[in-house]
Amino acid sequence: MSYLDTALKIIKKLNNNNFEAYIVGGYVRDYLLNNNPNDIDITTSALPSDIQKLFDKVIPTGIDFEGVTVVLDCYTFELTTFRKDLDYYDHRHPNVAYASSLEEDLARRDFTINAMCLDYNLNVIDLYNGKKDLNDKIIRTVGNPIKRFDEDALRMLRAFYFASKLNFDIDPDTLNGIEKNAKYIESVSGERIYNELSKLINSAYQMKGLKYLANSKLIKYLPSLEKGICKIVNKNIDVNLNEFYAINFYLSGYSNRYKLSNALAKSIKTIINYVDKVLDNYDIFVLDVETLKSINKVKLILDKDYQESLIDKKNNLVISNIKELDINAKDIISIGYEGKDIKDKLEYALRLVLDKKCENKKDKIIAKIK
Repeated sequence: MSYLDTALKIIKKLNNNNFEAYIVGGYVRDYLLNNNPNDIDITTSALPSDIQKLFDKVIPTGIDFEGVTVVLDCYTFELTTFRKDLDYYDHRHPNVAYASSLEEDLARRDFTINAMCLDYNLNVIDLYNGKKDLNDKIIRTVGNPIKRFDEDALRMLRAFYFASKLNFDIDPDTLNGIEKNAKYIESVSGERIYNELSKLINSAYQMKGLKYLANSKLIKYLPSLEKGICKIVNKNIDVNLNEFYAINFYLSGYSNRYKLSNALAKSIKTIINYVDKVLDNYDIFVLDVETLKSINKVKLILDKDYQESLIDKKNNLVISNIKELDINAKDIISIGYEGKDIKDKLEYALRLVLDKKCENKKDKIIAKIK
C-alpha cells in the first residue's frame, strides 16, 4: 500500500471505533499543491491510550500531549489527540490540554495553509480559508497575527521560511505582526533558529525569504546576521549554508547563538581564512572543489579579489593527487631528514612541482631539496 493508503487505513480504523481522525498540516498543503508531500500527521479525538489499544505497534513519542507514533505497513505516522493551547509562557511554549473538537485543534495552528485537514474520503476541511490563500500564494496567520507571534516567536521565522519554500508573499497584517513582536525572537533557542534558517537557505526560493528577513525588524535581534544577509540580498546571489554563515561571520564576527556543528564551523572558518587571500597552486591543490566554489562565491559577494578560474586551475594542475608526487616520506628519510622536517620537505617538493619549478621526477626533486 502507498503511504497515503496506509494513512487512510489508520483513519478508517479510528472512524470505525467512533473516533474522529484527519490528515492535518503540511501534508495537506503539499497535497493540494501537488508538491510530492511526505510526513503524514494525523489528528484525532482518540486518546493515546485508545490508539495503543487499536494498533499493534505504537511508540510513545513524549509525555504531556506529545502524541504517539503508529507503525503500519512499514510506514510511520505521528498521531496527536485534538489539543488546545491554554496560555503561553516565554513567547514559545504553551500549556496544553486535550480539546473536544477539531475546530479547537485547528485554531492553534500557525498559518492558514497549515490548518487544513483531509478526511477519509479526501475531502478538504478548511475553516480558515487556507485553500484560498494557497491559490492566492499568501502566507497568513490563523487569527490575530500579533497574538499568534506573541505566543510563539519562532513562527516569525517560519513565515519567512514558507515564503522561500513556496515562493509565496506574506500578508501585510502578518508582516505587521512580525514587526510588533520582533524582539521576542530572543526567547527562541539558538538550535531552533538555526534549524529554521537552514530550511530557508535550502529552499528553492531562498532569496524571497532572505529579502523579507533583511527588510524586517526581526533581523536586528539575530546576532551577527544583519550585515551579511543584507549583502547577500543586495548581490541577489543564492548561497549554501556554509557560504551564508561565512559571509555573516566575516562581516560581523562569530556568534555562538546558533549552535553550529563542529564540522560546519570548521568549513566556515576555512572559507573565511581565504577571503582576503589570493590562492596559490598549493591552496588550490589542497582544497576540494566545493570549498573552492564557495570561496569564489563568497569573494564575489564580499567584493573581494575574485579568482573566477579557481576550478579551471585545479583541473589544470600538474598533479591532482598527492600519490602522483614522485617522492614520498621514505625518500625524504633516506636523504637524512626526520621528524617535522619530513612533512616540511614534502610540502616544499609539492609546491615545487605544482609551480612547475621542478619536474615531477624523484631525482630532480631530491636535488632541489638538497
